[in-house]
Amino acid sequence: MRIFSLVLALVCGVSNADTGYVYSGDLNGDGVADSIRSGPSDLFGNGGGPFVVSISDGSGGFIARDIGLHPLAVSLDLVTGHPRLWTYWRSSCCGGTLSVTTLDEKFETYFVPLEFGEDFSSPTASRDVYNSIFSTERRIEFEVVADYEPPPPLRGEWGK
Repeated sequence: MRIFSLVLALVCGVSNADTGYVYSGDLNGDGVADSIRSGPSDLFGNGGGPFVVSISDGSGGFIARDIGLHPLAVSLDLVTGHPRLWTYWRSSCCGGTLSVTTLDEKFETYFVPLEFGEDFSSPTASRDVYNSIFSTERRIEFEVVADYEPPPPLRGEWGK
C-alpha cells in the first residue's frame, strides 16, 4: 500500500521540460539491447506521457512503437517466449488502467481497469495487483537525463 501511495504522490512532479527518461536493456529476451525513450516531457501529465519502445526484430533491425506510460509504473515480465511490458496509467485519484503489451512484432496491448477506492488505507484486490506488478524488484528503472533530446515521433508530431 505504501508503494502505491508513494508512486501516486510522485506522479505529479516527475518531469519537466528539459528532462527525459531512458531505459536500455534486453526487453524481449533475445540478447540484443532494446530501449524505451520518453517523448517531450512537456507533454507529461499526472498519468505519464509518450514513450517510444524499440525492440530488436531478430534480423538485425528494430521495431518501434509509441506507448503512453509513467516511468514509475513500468515492469517487464520475461515469460519464456512471451515477454510483456506492464504499465499503469493513472486517470483519477482512485483508479486508472493497467496495460500489458506483448514485446513482439504485434505489440498487442490488453487493458484492465483498476479501482482503488477513496479510502487509501482499505485493502483492495486492485491495490494488491498493482503492488505485486510494480514492486521495487520488478519495476524497470529509467535513467533520468537532463537536457534531453527526445526521439523523433513515429508518426506526425508529438502530441497530435
